[in-house]
Amino acid sequence: MKAVRITRDAKALHGRGQVRVAIGPLVIESDEATLDTETDSIVTRGHARATLPARSDRHLFRCGARAVVTEEPVLLMADRIDVKDGLLRARGHVEVKTASDVVRADEMDLFLNLGDGEARGNVRLNGERLDSEVPRKSFGRERRPFPPEIIR
Repeated sequence: MKAVRITRDAKALHGRGQVRVAIGPLVIESDEATLDTETDSIVTRGHARATLPARSDRHLFRCGARAVVTEEPVLLMADRIDVKDGLLRARGHVEVKTASDVVRADEMDLFLNLGDGEARGNVRLNGERLDSEVPRKSFGRERRPFPPEIIR
């Protein structure tokens, strides 16, 4: 971890100001970060940006019924990014940028070893709200409350 100011307590390192954390080829930058030395977990807060390196297989970001697939490096931005046991969790104003696509969501979970992620909450792909997020029509059949009035 590199930062303008780093403090240490019994079980963690705390960085503030231009924090940069490298986990192998994964690089995360943020305003603040905490590295728990007992659990090897990292919590980054404030303008968090993760640069996911290119993969020889692919990165896969599931967006409801659609997906974004790329082999190229990916930029992931969020209010908060946590990494623990190979799982990256991005929360708050999540944005994933590839060379050709932009995914926006409230949250994203990504298994780093597999390059497999899922976006949830107000998901938009290239500005388009996805079908899974759009309220469904009833197609002429009105939903009736259950149980019916006769049973009450």
